[in-house]
Amino acid sequence: MARQARRELVVDVAALSRELGERLPVERSATFDELRVLETVVPQGTPVRVALTLESIQGGVTAAGEVVVDWESQCRRCLEPVRGTLVAPVDEIFARNHVDGDTYPLGHDEVDLEPLVREAVLLSLPQAPLCGDECPG
Repeated sequence: MARQARRELVVDVAALSRELGERLPVERSATFDELRVLETVVPQGTPVRVALTLESIQGGVTAAGEVVVDWESQCRRCLEPVRGTLVAPVDEIFARNHVDGDTYPLGHDEVDLEPLVREAVLLSLPQAPLCGDECPG
């Protein structure tokens, strides 16, 4: 069964196809089911903020900017709760002839930012955070 895209993360890029180098600033916010890496979690319903610039290139669109989200975990030394804000840089390509693992697929007149946002968060969440550098444990 096909995955239903989060409409707030689908961006119309028809205007970008007119000329190479054309740019489109994009700011969006979306919520996901829980996102987790080991004990670090972005709780369900936490807003994930996206600020990107989309730019037309030969055969596709680049997406550069950042993804920002709050996370929760426990300190790896003292096991007390710890919270933080993730700011994950993004610099990716959406291509008409996309290659799994190298680019994201570019639809006819739209890009779905959801896979990019999800991957940026999951790859950047801290795996073993500390409550502070001087935590005695």
